[in-house]
Amino acid sequence: RKMILPCILFGLFLTVLSSNVEVANFVTDYVSYKDLKFVCYFTCESRYYNTVLAHKLTKEGVRMSVRRIDKDVDATALHVARVAHQRTVAVGMLLDGRCDHTRALLHQASKNKLFDAMHPWLVLTDIINDNVNYTDYVEDTFKWLNLSVDADIAVVAKEGDKYTMTDVYNFGKIQGNDLETTLLGTWHPVTGLDIVLKGYKYYHRWDFHNLTLRAITVIVDLPNVFYPEMLSEMSFTPGVAAMTKITSQMLNTLKERHNFRFNYSIAGRWIGSPERNSTLAVTNSLFWEEQDLSSTCARIFPSWLDWVDIYHPPTTNLQTKFYYLMSEKGVGQYENQFLTPMSDGVWGCTFVAGIACTLVLAVAARIEKRPKSGWYAFFSVFAAFCQQDFEDGVQLFEETFSSQGG
Repeated sequence: RKMILPCILFGLFLTVLSSNVEVANFVTDYVSYKDLKFVCYFTCESRYYNTVLAHKLTKEGVRMSVRRIDKDVDATALHVARVAHQRTVAVGMLLDGRCDHTRALLHQASKNKLFDAMHPWLVLTDIINDNVNYTDYVEDTFKWLNLSVDADIAVVAKEGDKYTMTDVYNFGKIQGNDLETTLLGTWHPVTGLDIVLKGYKYYHRWDFHNLTLRAITVIVDLPNVFYPEMLSEMSFTPGVAAMTKITSQMLNTLKERHNFRFNYSIAGRWIGSPERNSTLAVTNSLFWEEQDLSSTCARIFPSWLDWVDIYHPPTTNLQTKFYYLMSEKGVGQYENQFLTPMSDGVWGCTFVAGIACTLVLAVAARIEKRPKSGWYAFFSVFAAFCQQDFEDGVQLFEETFSSQGG
């Protein structure tokens, strides 16, 4: 009987130890999958487990910092933004979801806008995935946070011998959108990591579910009746600049593709003071976060760079590229013959022809008594290979726009 209690305690110790090793292996596999080189670990676990995890990540070439959240995690005790600061690469955020101050830490991260693509989060919970408690935990924990479409959050729950990961994001919490959850994948001690949601994450977040975004634009003379089509129609509209029309047309294309809509606000100026209660303009409304985007564009001067971030805004610019496919039948089949890679014989003939042209040009240059006739002949032939389909001084576009779209 005296040996029963020590055996039970030893068995419990082995069970906890094996569980900790499993979690450490799972975290290591996930960090390797995300190709992270820096990880911040916020935990209330034992120092032994933290050492085991740090050792495994270090062996994979990952630098890890540990911050304990046993006590208060306000900005004075633990500044999350300073801990997770990194300009060039992503920083993994590993969080123990069972700690008492987990939600306080998440709210601090939300205020500092750390739920973005540069901060992938992995939240470890001790909840069994029974589709009731786990769903309630995710809703209660994350629905109040400032998440957006670029959030990278994986919430982990135990399901038998494996761990399940749920992808959590929001198309716009500020706009009243509901929390979005999707099964990300599973991890098993034997089979390892199995990611179900593969590919570029924004392809899985294509449909915005008719989300309403706040858009601000500029009309110099406010019309008596406003209708959204006046911002993008091809004809001249008094007070609407050409750059506003072009931007609105591009945004309308995105709006149709991604299923969202705009609630417009009209301003009379592009640039305004960042001080509160100043005249409404595009820049200060975005600076105060009263608007989500601008359906126009503006010229930026150096004096505004102190408070207008044009280098690292949420969206820098919109670009379009057009491609076409050639049919494999009829005329397309004939044209495709000239798009196939050249054979070795063709390359050989091209090389011989280039040498012949170089020799002819060299002889002609020598007869004309040009200086350095050999170099002249070589670079003349070389330039013919590098020549592009344009010429300097040729006007590519005949149509011009005035500042008012005429």
